[in-house]
Amino acid sequence: MFVHTNRRTKKEIKMDKNIANELRKILTKLERMEEKFNTPSLDDYISEFEAKKLFKKGTTWFWQQKQEGLAYFKLGGETMFRRADLVAWIEKGKV
Repeated sequence: MFVHTNRRTKKEIKMDKNIANELRKILTKLERMEEKFNTPSLDDYISEFEAKKLFKKGTTWFWQQKQEGLAYFKLGGETMFRRADLVAWIEKGKV
């Protein structure tokens, strides 16, 4: 007759601890990578001046788009856009 016990050997317990430690290390690395990718950089932004050249549009057109809800912010005296916001604006068919 076979009797099943939940007892594990020391070797199995040690192996489980090693696996758990490795998983923690991997998780930590993934969290660092995610943080790096979610941290905005200067390359994520474009000035209105640069956007005008890129879209071949003038000041009035950008003013109208901002009135319609295109997200922007001021940095000193310069109007800035997130590139992702401009891409979303294009995808909505606003350009």
